[in-house]
Amino acid sequence: MARPRSYRVELTKDECKAICRLQKKNPSSNAKTRYAIILAADENQSRKEILTYQEIADQSGASVPTVIDTLKKYCSEGLAKAVTPVRNPNSNTARLKATGDVEAKIIAQACKSALEGYSRWTVSLLTAECAVILEEPVSRATIGRVLKRNEIRPHLSAYWCIPPEEDAEFVANMEDILDIYQQPYNPRYPLWCMDEKPYQILGECREPIPMKPGSVEKIDSEYIRNGTVSIFCFIQPHTGQIVHFVEETRTAVDWAEKIRYLVDVIAPDAEKITLVMDNLNTHKIASLL
Repeated sequence: MARPRSYRVELTKDECKAICRLQKKNPSSNAKTRYAIILAADENQSRKEILTYQEIADQSGASVPTVIDTLKKYCSEGLAKAVTPVRNPNSNTARLKATGDVEAKIIAQACKSALEGYSRWTVSLLTAECAVILEEPVSRATIGRVLKRNEIRPHLSAYWCIPPEEDAEFVANMEDILDIYQQPYNPRYPLWCMDEKPYQILGECREPIPMKPGSVEKIDSEYIRNGTVSIFCFIQPHTGQIVHFVEETRTAVDWAEKIRYLVDVIAPDAEKITLVMDNLNTHKIASLL
């Protein structure tokens, strides 16, 4: 037998309209559900029987305890209290948000070196450390959201050219390259950049399982080695033109052949070509002799 209703709601047409407007404007899904509970419980609507708590729950998409809590507060404390549930300050839900001051401390801690014995910060490790340094601990989910929102990814790193401190030669070379990049495009004096990279040719041991709705493509972790190749690539920054080659090796002879192709085929009408590249041991004048 359905539980009889102890809390009754009777709304005027103006009150119904006002609640509907508030429901549309409120961004909180929790508040929207509680507004729907109050509207569903209205006894002035044209229905033959008064809805039970379970029927209100089914109609509003809430649980029966939420329905009872909402109607109880609406009848005793008003609409504002009914749609704003009070959280237990010790619950995880109450600790889902971090103030600006707390967020700044989390970011500062994540940007420091990890604790001794650890190679990097994890969300769980940060959560445990923040429980010590913060006056009120925050949840693991909050730590994760702070890191994501501020694009802090302790699990990632990037290789970069970090110059030695007070290295005048490095700074001078860097300024020369930047000056070259700022020069306007001139087809008679084109600028080209080049680089090369070894690449593994891998084959599948087993046929991948194609993706389908709700499931990503699945590729077996085992693979077949089919050797390696070297990819040579020329890029012209001003025009975006890209020319690439695939070779079995990347010897001095291979590099010299690509320079010859650049001069004779790609830019045969150029009076002078400015070539920007790294200082690999094959990138020497001697390789062209």
